[in-house]
Amino acid sequence: MGFTTSTFFFMFMPVMVVVYFTSFFLNEKFPALRKIRIRDCALVLLSAFFYAWACESHVLWLALYIVLIYFMGALICKTRDLYLKLPVYRKEGADYHQIRMLPIGTAAFFLAILMTISVLVRYKYADFLNDNFSYLGITFPRGTLAMAPLGISFIVFSSVSYLADVKQGKAELGSLLDCAMYLTFFPKIVSGPIVLWRDFKPQIRQNQPSLERVISGINRISIGFAKKALLADVFGLTIAQIDHKGTLGMDTGTVWIAVILYMLQIYYDFAGYSDIAIGLTRVLGFECKENFNFPYRSLSITEFWKRWHISLGAWFREYVYIPMGGNRKGLGRTLLNLGVVFALTGIWHGASWKYMIWGAINGILVIAERIYMKKPLYQKVPAVIKWAGTMFVVMLFWQFFRFPLAKDAYECIGRMFRPGSSAPVFGWRYFLDTKLLVLMCTGILGATVLGSPRIKNCWQKVSGTRAGFAVQESVLIILLMLSVIAIVSSTYSPFIYFQY
Repeated sequence: MGFTTSTFFFMFMPVMVVVYFTSFFLNEKFPALRKIRIRDCALVLLSAFFYAWACESHVLWLALYIVLIYFMGALICKTRDLYLKLPVYRKEGADYHQIRMLPIGTAAFFLAILMTISVLVRYKYADFLNDNFSYLGITFPRGTLAMAPLGISFIVFSSVSYLADVKQGKAELGSLLDCAMYLTFFPKIVSGPIVLWRDFKPQIRQNQPSLERVISGINRISIGFAKKALLADVFGLTIAQIDHKGTLGMDTGTVWIAVILYMLQIYYDFAGYSDIAIGLTRVLGFECKENFNFPYRSLSITEFWKRWHISLGAWFREYVYIPMGGNRKGLGRTLLNLGVVFALTGIWHGASWKYMIWGAINGILVIAERIYMKKPLYQKVPAVIKWAGTMFVVMLFWQFFRFPLAKDAYECIGRMFRPGSSAPVFGWRYFLDTKLLVLMCTGILGATVLGSPRIKNCWQKVSGTRAGFAVQESVLIILLMLSVIAIVSSTYSPFIYFQY
């Protein structure tokens, strides 16, 4: 079930609150129940129910997968400091032999990672590999993405974090219940944010729900619902209408409206969902790092990727970029590492050449910025020009996500710069009514101006007062009510990143 559905809001959330906080009370009051960790067991069961509601056929798969990851983590932990002595015989004038030390834990780790990644390849990339490399005689077991367990990319990335952090000693090995909590934690299992095991593990014993956290969490949930239901879904519905009526002819103005709307939709859709996940995490007494930091304020593509889907960037930095050497081995190696990271980022988003092209272009731009960013000529460019150029590039690249085929994205971009239909049945004035114009301006200001440090600091001071806090809570309650009304009355609420 999605967060922005009537089922989640009116059924799952009330049950979650009653079950979780009842188990929390029992866990605190009765030592016998504390020993069996009734609260943690309740959270795993709630997460399993949440997952089963969307795809009950994969619950058994998820359970077996958790057991596999737990035992592989235990094997890595037990063998981390063990070495296998292998004799190596050589002849250089005289016979002698050496002893080569093979780290067993490292071998177990790479085996576990290979098994984990193979699951992702099996479901997400097998068809793509067969279609493109079958002429080489290489075949893979067929497995379409439609058959893939829900949230498989996020589950696999969390598994890699669990295994890698245990291997590197950055976090202790968890129990089977700990591993189940981490991999099934329902606020993040379907769409992230990606939480690293080293960040989650300490919270298992230390998390304590409190009134302050609950209020903060509800506020964040309200903001997330407003972003998703009041902005992203309206933008998405308008884009669907434009695409439908555009078959009768489309002028250039309408093309630009659709492109700008999609840029706003994908941000508010994903950022809103992340806000809800972070809010739910706080209500449960946990903390989750931010996933977005006003990316549409960026002055470069490099800065954009530091602000957009932050948890994905952190994962690639910790488990790909740094192990490859990061920026510690010279400029050439740094540029190579960046290229690999962005190539993998494109592949992660989908088994399609369009995503690989998208990732490659982003990687090339980031590498170019790394080379020229410190040049005097670049530094003299006004900030507003840098911002406008960055946003223009981002806006164009999002069209690869909007259309199923790369050629459709190219066609859309081309139509932005050439005259459209001379007499379209539905021109841009038909779509850009007062309501949409207000929402677009609200979305643009909300994604840019509200991220200003001055405005954020000013609001923190105001909301710190009793009057400011009362105004804040009143506004958020109204937004939540309007969002719920929109959710109940609308049939359009797809989440773009579910497919990844």
